[in-house]
Amino acid sequence: MRGDVFVLDTAEEKAKFTSRLDRSALFDDLNRPLEVIVRRKDPHRSESQKGLFEVWVGFLSKATGMEHAPLREQIKAHLLEPVEVPSIVPGGESRLVIPSINDLTKEQMVKFMNDFQQFSRDFFGIELPAPKKRKK
Repeated sequence: MRGDVFVLDTAEEKAKFTSRLDRSALFDDLNRPLEVIVRRKDPHRSESQKGLFEVWVGFLSKATGMEHAPLREQIKAHLLEPVEVPSIVPGGESRLVIPSINDLTKEQMVKFMNDFQQFSRDFFGIELPAPKKRKK
């Protein structure tokens, strides 16, 4: 449980949550609106996936002489599909933005990393290093 967001991964957690709903402080003030969202949780990219991305950007940065942060943003802009974000101003126009890799699922991150490897080979002629095996 994180703040008002409940992440229930196991059957035991789900059972504990539903048994506590009727005693929840969320229901203390019935004059306030209450929002309940139930949806399947897509597994987001892992920390090791993000770490490998940063290692690869650093490797490519050293190999090309390009600065790390701008290179990272250029790679994301080239490889990730922009998403439409609605305007916060009534009647305003929506905008296209490059998504954060923090919002990618594990499967989307795998595709992104495969595309990054291919892009590095094709555009720079540079083979990115293989990820190191993690000790168990």
